[in-house]
Amino acid sequence: FPTRRSSDLGHLPSRDETTTFIACGPAIQKGVVIERSAMVNEAPTMAAMFSLTMDHIDGTVWQELLK
Repeated sequence: FPTRRSSDLGHLPSRDETTTFIACGPAIQKGVVIERSAMVNEAPTMAAMFSLTMDHIDGTVWQELLK
């Protein structure tokens, strides 16, 4: 197995797994669709919804989703 990073959470990137992410609320832009992205971006995006940051991680915030 490849060396695991803390953000893998058991996910093997070589499997190209997908997930669904649905968001609503005051921090979310209405009608935004992100066609495809990596799962590692979900946690930093959820943190940003609450005005929190996650430093030193692999993922990035979906800025186009946020107001």
